[in-house]
Amino acid sequence: MANPRNGLGRVSIAMSVYNHLDMTKRCLESLLKDRERPAYDIVIVNNNSSDGTADYLAELQQNIEATKSSDTLRRLTNPKTTCVAAAWNQAIRATKEMRIAVLSNDIVLPDGWCKNLFQAME
Repeated sequence: MANPRNGLGRVSIAMSVYNHLDMTKRCLESLLKDRERPAYDIVIVNNNSSDGTADYLAELQQNIEATKSSDTLRRLTNPKTTCVAAAWNQAIRATKEMRIAVLSNDIVLPDGWCKNLFQAME
């Protein structure tokens, strides 16, 4: 669980996903495993996936809520596939924090990525 007292505050994560469940899992696992990070407000737009992504995201949301983590996950679902830029913009509009990272589901994040990124920007 992210420590809200680590001085890093909260960061919104805006993502768009369309199928490729295996990549989405790897990306989100790498995002959440980093322990030296801020709390996340994760907004994921499911762009009409048909490969089990919706079920996975629902389960992940339940797990985050059950652990009483300081992280949050919100799922938005598009009934029709849109371009990735439109889905990212949709996710960004739904974020709550001033600091926003836009991620693609095909990346694996190294430990400390978010802390280092936002410290460098300050």
